[in-house]
Parts: sequence; structure tokens; C-alpha cells
Amino acid sequence: MSSTPSRFVAYAASEEEIERCARTAKIGEILLEPEWLACQGTLSAERCVDLARSARSHGLRPVLVWDILLPERVMQSLQPSLSSWAWEEFAAVRVCDIGAAQWLRIHRPQMPLQLIVETGNHNEDALRAWCAVFAPALERLILSIEIPEERLIAYARESAVDCEVMGVGRILLFYSPRSLLAPKLLTGSSLQSSDAAGQSSDAAGQPSDAVGQSNDAAGQPSDAADQSSDAAGQSSDAAGQSSDAADQSSDAAGHKAAPVRLEAISGSDLSGYRPLPVLETAHGTFLYLDKDQFILDRLSGLLDAGLWIRLDLRHLRDHSASIAQIDGLVEAMQHDATALRQAWPRPTRAPFFKNNKTTAQFTRLKANHHEQRDEYTLAEVVGVERRRYVVLCALRPFSTEMLYALLLPSGEEILLTDIPIFHDLQGVPRNQWMTDQLLITERIRMACPGALLRGRSKEETTSIPEESPICPTA
Repeated sequence: MSSTPSRFVAYAASEEEIERCARTAKIGEILLEPEWLACQGTLSAERCVDLARSARSHGLRPVLVWDILLPERVMQSLQPSLSSWAWEEFAAVRVCDIGAAQWLRIHRPQMPLQLIVETGNHNEDALRAWCAVFAPALERLILSIEIPEERLIAYARESAVDCEVMGVGRILLFYSPRSLLAPKLLTGSSLQSSDAAGQSSDAAGQPSDAVGQSNDAAGQPSDAADQSSDAAGQSSDAAGQSSDAADQSSDAAGHKAAPVRLEAISGSDLSGYRPLPVLETAHGTFLYLDKDQFILDRLSGLLDAGLWIRLDLRHLRDHSASIAQIDGLVEAMQHDATALRQAWPRPTRAPFFKNNKTTAQFTRLKANHHEQRDEYTLAEVVGVERRRYVVLCALRPFSTEMLYALLLPSGEEILLTDIPIFHDLQGVPRNQWMTDQLLITERIRMACPGALLRGRSKEETTSIPEESPICPTA
């Protein structure tokens, strides 16, 4: 394990940020993101190398971020630039794609490797396996914030290499390599000007969806955007704002800088219209939680175990608060970390730090209502549009006066204290229903697809025969 006392890592994209990092003894490494190798990179190849040299002159360890995903054709297109890259200017390389790690293992075996294992590697066996595969070059594992504190400490103490976790920064909810914002936000003249700016190819030589081209062979851009947004439970609203990338010129490696950098606020009725930030770069679209990960007031156990702590302030670069700058943040953290949390410019949370209860709801999702389809099961919820309507299908003839409870797929029974008013497809209110007829109402508390409406026992109700006519209420 490393004995370096400065166990904090920060991002830098300018000389000023490097100087700020150098002012505090807490920062041991800086992360440099070239736009052609990093998902959120804004640096040209030449600028990235210059900043690496500057970092060394300030006593900081420059780490190259290479975290883009690499389809085969992209990997092949990068080969000439990778072969001529100034690797010697960097102290280590941080990768996400295993193909990138393997390329470094073969072509740069002496280069220290930092492997991002934030997804799909939440157990000791997986982490131990990566240590064995990439030894001896592997120097650090970048762990997920979804791992609770107790396990983070255990992994750090048991691991053959150093470990790192994010101490403050955005919480990523969803990522797609597709362009999901551009088809929504760039139209008409915007798209034409984007074409003129060379948006037909991205930083890695991939076709860019930002020009309004199809995201896949079968779909239109808007369809792909809607489908992928729905997969994340979100839809982009009209509050999106766009900003040009910091550098439009070609870099020294011959790759164009990201032609567009789009930012927006996404919301949907499924999330209660929470304002979730969305970022699109040349390498894909990122959806974030509206609260920041923040554990800077609970670091003692992690630091004692030898973990590195990453400080991600990239989304606060335009913020005027002193704590949004790395030197101001470190100073405030040393003075009073609790007060720092209260003064943070965005809402904060640490959803998994004490206990990851992600799977706690699984039992609620297991449908066992098929066992309850007896003579007292009257209707099934087949569709819900939150705050708008609930659609049910009658399983047998019944009257609304017979309704007693809602049985959830989890088996939980919710008593109906207020009997809702049901309408047919023509909007006519009714109280008697026949088999397979659709019912619509504005709201039933806790209703979800698969839930069942239950009636009282025969002793408490009068059954309605199949041939009973359907009569609208007076």
C-alpha cells in the first residue's frame, strides 16, 4: 500500500486549477481529461500534455483519464494516436474499458494502471481477480459509492493495491453512448451550424448523433432519445441549455475537440418532476441525481484504512463560492466538515455510505397475486399514469359497492377507505361492470400494474349475475 500522506485526488483543466491544488498539501494527484480519451474531457492533446508537465513542476502527480468505452472500430481508429502519445509525461493512467487496460498491459507494461471498477464489481472476489489479472502494473482500484463504509474499509485493508472512492461529486444515475439531448435541443439552423462545425464525427472518430442522424439502424433520433430516456425513467424537458465546448480546434493527435457540450434539466411525472441534471458530450449522455454525494464529514475511518478520496468539483467550475474551488474546499474541510456540508451549494446525501438497501424493495416487486385470483378478485390494474388516471380490467361482474381492498403484487393489502368513482372508455360514470370491461379512475392510492381490487365475502355482498345489464348511475 502507498505511504503517500496526500491521499486526495482532484480534477484539473487549467493552470489555475493546478496552482490551487498545489496550495494544499492534501492533494497528491490531479486527473487530466483529454477530450479524445475521456468521457467529459475538454482538453486538447497538446494542452493535456502541457498541464501534465506543469503538475510535475508543482510537485503533483499527473494521472491521465482514459475512461471512454471502446467499440472495436473506435479502438482500431485510436491505434496510431495511442502509439505516438506522450505517455512518459504521465505518472499513471486511469481506465474504465478492460480493452484499454489490456492495451496498456501489452504496449505500456511499465505504466502504472488505475482501474475504474465502479459498476459490476461490488464483491471481494471480483476485486481480487482484477488485481491478479493486471498485476504488477495495477496500482489502484476505483471503487463504487454503492459500497457501504464497512465494506470499503475491509476492501482497502485486504486489497493488494490501493483503493479509492468519491468523497464529493455528482451521483451518476444513467449513461448512454447515444446523443439524447441534441435531437431535442438542436433544431433547424442549430443543426445546420453544427454540421458546419464538423459534428459528423466525434472525438474518437465515431459518427455523432448530435447532427440529427439516426442513433441506430432502425430508429429516428427523437425515437432513440425518447426510448433511452424512458429506460432511465426520465424525459428531457424544455429547460435545456447548451454551451459550446471550450476548444473547437483540432488537437495534436489529429482528433477534433468535442463540437458541442449540452446541458439540460430533465424531469418526468415518474420522478415527481425532480430537476435531474443531464450532460451530453461527444462520448454520450449522462443523467445525474439532483443531490451530490458528500462524505467529507465522515472520512476518518476511510483515511485510516488507507483509501484515496476523490474530490469532483467539475460541475461547480462556474460557481462563485470559495468552497467550489479545490483549495477553498480543502481549507473548509479541515476547519469544520459539518459546516461545509451545510454550506454546500447543492443538496447533499450519501445514500449507500452506512448501508446499501438497494435490494430491500425486491420482495415488493415479486408478483404473487396469481395465488389470490379467487372469487373475490374483481379487477386488475393494467395501467397507471401518475396523477392522471388508473386503468383496470374487470375479471368478473361486480358493483363498485363490493370493493373492499387493493392487493399489491407484494401481497400487501391496502383497505379502500374511499371508494373511487369509475368511468368507462366513453367517460360515463358507472357502478356496475362486466367481465373484461375497462374501468378508468383518477386515483387509487398505491395502485400499480398487477395490483388487484378485492371484494368482500359473499355473506357481506350480493353477487351480480353475468347477464346483468350495465346501467349508468343516476
